[in-house]
Amino acid sequence: LVAGLRVPRAYTAMGADYAMENRDIAYFPIEPNSVPQPALPTDAQLTAFMKENAAQLTRPEFRVLTVVRFSPQLVSANLPIEEAEVKKRFDFRKDTLSTPETRTIIQIPAKDPAIAQQIVQRLTKGEEPAAIAKSLGVEVLTYDNKPKTAIADKKVAEAAFRMLPGQMAPVPGDLGLAVVKVLSTTPGRAVTLEEVRPALEAEIRKDAAAEKVYALTQAYDDAHQGGSTLAESAQKAGVPAVTIGPLAKNGRDLQGQPVQGLTQKLVETAFNLPAGGESELEDAGGGEYFAVRVEKIIPPAMPPLAEVKPQLTRVFMMREIAKRMEARADELAARVKKGETLDAVAASAGARVTRVPGLSRQNAGQMQSMSQDILGKTFTSKQGDVFTAENNHFGFVVGKLEAVRPGEGPTLARMAEDMRPQMSVALYREISETARFAARQKIKVTIDAARARAALGLEPLDAKAGATGAKPGKAT
Repeated sequence: LVAGLRVPRAYTAMGADYAMENRDIAYFPIEPNSVPQPALPTDAQLTAFMKENAAQLTRPEFRVLTVVRFSPQLVSANLPIEEAEVKKRFDFRKDTLSTPETRTIIQIPAKDPAIAQQIVQRLTKGEEPAAIAKSLGVEVLTYDNKPKTAIADKKVAEAAFRMLPGQMAPVPGDLGLAVVKVLSTTPGRAVTLEEVRPALEAEIRKDAAAEKVYALTQAYDDAHQGGSTLAESAQKAGVPAVTIGPLAKNGRDLQGQPVQGLTQKLVETAFNLPAGGESELEDAGGGEYFAVRVEKIIPPAMPPLAEVKPQLTRVFMMREIAKRMEARADELAARVKKGETLDAVAASAGARVTRVPGLSRQNAGQMQSMSQDILGKTFTSKQGDVFTAENNHFGFVVGKLEAVRPGEGPTLARMAEDMRPQMSVALYREISETARFAARQKIKVTIDAARARAALGLEPLDAKAGATGAKPGKAT
């Protein structure tokens, strides 16, 4: 059905015509300096303006917090490092920190000593190990540049690491007799204490800091559980309690700047507490902990006029200028609609007309100098229509759609044919969806949830409802 379906050429022709249509537009700008500047607003005007925009100007709830932090970074800087501990840790990890000797060896299993000697003789003559193993019905095992610990049979490993390169010998291993040959060796390298000292000291300091943080949190928690306040508990534990804020739930201060040192979890914990409430110790992740107290809650409120007067005045002035520019644009557009030419009206306003020919839906996105409002009205207007629109900067334009032209015939025909398969599939999907919907309406399909559950082998609805509290008659 899909393969045989082709939409009428009229469908794709309309689509191609829509895509390839191009338009000529002319417009001139109305800038802020082209209208009279309004007088500075009075306090009464600004107060009324604030009330009009109360939703945008009302500040959210702010809170003042006292925070106690337990962080490994805060306590690690002054922790002393004992040389004995550095040496002890180095001796314990020297082997893992050093680069071990590695060897490339082959291992061929042998059933008895006689076969082992045959393998040695054949290897000595230069025969390939794989060919020897195949003739004996076994597989050759190769360790390529591996340390001693990588060899499965410990006895084989000990013997192989005593041999010289090129040497071979039968070795009675834990897993059976085998001929072992050393192909090559790579010497190991023992690391020195001074090479790894910075890393070891950082590791020791990190471990010590974690232990210190744990001790401080225990001291704080013991005091807090004993009835001491957050500040008193912090003093007993020997950690500072810092007051921060006011801050909003988004972590910003009264000026809208982010408050440093906050985490999302700390802020969420603080805003879930009442005024005067104190949290328990909370895990902040990364070995850090915190406790927070809400000292003060400042409810949502409008800021005082004096505090926002400069910013509010600027917005008020811009709004008034925008109103005057829009009114001026409407006035000039009305003159063009009455019969004056766009160029003459633009000249009377001290502006210059810009003309953009061949504007299409395909190249519209490349017109960075034109706002979305201008483009939108260009493609929704009829030829000869005059319109006003917001510019891509603070200003307006008066525009006129001077011409609407279809695309070129050969290009339209090719695009119409190219669009046909895609539009055919889209049409089929719409027909299919419509057919299914019509069938459901005609047959009047009903759903029996109980029978559906039974068909699936699930519990009956009543039993399910009794077990889980689900409402009868609804599938879950």
